[in-house]
Amino acid sequence: MREKACGFCGHRFFSNTDGFVAQKTRETMIELIENKGVTTFYSGYSKGYDRVCGKIVRSLKGRYKQIKLCWTVPFYMPSLDTKREYYKGLFDEIIQPDFGNLSSRKAILARNFWIVDHSDFLICHDSTSPDETIKMKEYAVEKSDIRVIEIPAVKKIIYQY
Repeated sequence: MREKACGFCGHRFFSNTDGFVAQKTRETMIELIENKGVTTFYSGYSKGYDRVCGKIVRSLKGRYKQIKLCWTVPFYMPSLDTKREYYKGLFDEIIQPDFGNLSSRKAILARNFWIVDHSDFLICHDSTSPDETIKMKEYAVEKSDIRVIEIPAVKKIIYQY
């Protein structure tokens, strides 16, 4: 089985008060690692869901030595130099594609599309907001070679009478 990759797509204003979303995300990652051959996880390291996903991947590295977490950087940031050792502790690899001279907003969208283009799976949560998150999910849905996995915001309760 060839190595495969997974990206994350979620909103920066993320609430996980009951832990349900994080638990479902973790279960999904384990399924992808154990049964689909995923070894690489791409993160934009934005606030909210991206950071939760990064934390989960780091927590799984003890059990799954073959996995790696990569931060895909949309543009140069001075903190890449001043906090290099800190970031090396968080990520196995820091990838900085050349998106040219785009504005920061357009570079973030280009980075998100890069993650989709390099992933076999995309784990999404709260991808209904009208920003880069929904554009990323829509781009992935349009492609036929990536599987989009939606993590619901709440448990579905089925009542039987």
